[in-house]
Amino acid sequence: MSNPNVNCKKIKKYIEEYNKLNKNNLENELEHFRKGKEIGNLERVIRSASDKSRKHQHRIKKNSLQQGQCILLIDENQQEIWKLRNENFEKLYNKIVELLKDVEGLGDLYYYDTALRIGVFFGLYPEKIYLHSGAGIGADNLIGKKITSSEKFIEKNNLPCHELFDEMECYQIENFLCLFRDRLKFRVSLI
Repeated sequence: MSNPNVNCKKIKKYIEEYNKLNKNNLENELEHFRKGKEIGNLERVIRSASDKSRKHQHRIKKNSLQQGQCILLIDENQQEIWKLRNENFEKLYNKIVELLKDVEGLGDLYYYDTALRIGVFFGLYPEKIYLHSGAGIGADNLIGKKITSSEKFIEKNNLPCHELFDEMECYQIENFLCLFRDRLKFRVSLI
């Protein structure tokens, strides 16, 4: 997937800006979830991971958040999530979607954010770049075409100028695509 209008020098500049101004914010937030990997702490992690305090989840209704959190906190569901601690991020993400798919008002962004935070607690990280909301728009803009709604993720090496992303983890690229989505619109210059 390549966009002939992509300017790799601009992307490099944007990545440098992200690393300087935004990357530490994400890492500091995730650090909270990296601590204490005992099952007794899973409840704390679920409560915090599915909390409305995440600023980009402000549009989700409180009732939907509470319902999602209650479902994840059911003992049986916590046990199912705990069993995935030695698996991979994709299996964890799919379990979160399975458990929460019927909660009105929750969607891909919520599923991803919750799975990412629980995954960090387990030491499981995405091996692909998950596309939802702002990250999907950022990927559309960077690639130069609309990614279909059935495409839930993209591999790093399918990004234009992919070598520039080599030092970034997939969850960091997702964050970058979301934050820089409007700046990643590359158009042909007629001048």
